[in-house]
Amino acid sequence: MKKVVWLLGAVLVALLLTSVLSFRGEDVGLSLDDLDVGMEEVLAKPQRRPKLEVKAFEGRVTSIGERSIVVEDDEFIGELIAIGKWLLISSEDAGVYSWSDVKGYVNEGDAFIVMVVVSRGNKTFNILLALKQSSTILIRPIALRYYAKGHKHTRLYMSIYCKVVGRRGPYLVIEKNGVTGLLMADPNSKWYKAGHEETTWSGIVNEFKEGDLIRVFYHNVLVFKDEFREKFGIGFVIWSYSGAIIDLTTGLAITKVG
Repeated sequence: MKKVVWLLGAVLVALLLTSVLSFRGEDVGLSLDDLDVGMEEVLAKPQRRPKLEVKAFEGRVTSIGERSIVVEDDEFIGELIAIGKWLLISSEDAGVYSWSDVKGYVNEGDAFIVMVVVSRGNKTFNILLALKQSSTILIRPIALRYYAKGHKHTRLYMSIYCKVVGRRGPYLVIEKNGVTGLLMADPNSKWYKAGHEETTWSGIVNEFKEGDLIRVFYHNVLVFKDEFREKFGIGFVIWSYSGAIIDLTTGLAITKVG
């Protein structure tokens, strides 16, 4: 019976990920104000994809400052604007922070760098869009719209069977059919643990262990382009929950409050 349920779940997810590919975005220009856009605003309208001319390359970080970094490769040497909001994903933490909070995670040395050039009038701005060094990822929330391949939303809920393969701060790293994703939740969001009292996500997330099979009920999934998955190791993001998250390995069940 469990094998049948698992197979049905795999089929449903395959259909889901196929359906999100029909997603048609609305290309919009990128403004400097977009550098301060947070995750909530980005995920509220993922179809508003910024129209960008992105340059991605393996290079070196040679200097880290209060407002920018200096990078170089065979074709580009220069300063990239780094102020604004960032989605940090590291082995120790994950969340959205300002540049002043995350610049300490960046070191001089080799890095995968994504930049974009924005022209306004007679001025040109070189902007850092994303960076990966070892296990640390920094990406501007607005860039998630650019890399989005598809988005699926439902007013009721969808569900997915997946395996927990790790954790980054308050986010669970999950895997489905060989594709890695992030299960994102507000650390302060309230949940009811079956048989216990109300708790917060940060108070319960540690109970989901690597290797556990879980079922998640949710409202939104954002699937990324192959180029993003290959470079950053993330194929999709799930957020906005309904109903429950059930750990089929341990029996733990939690329900979102509100």
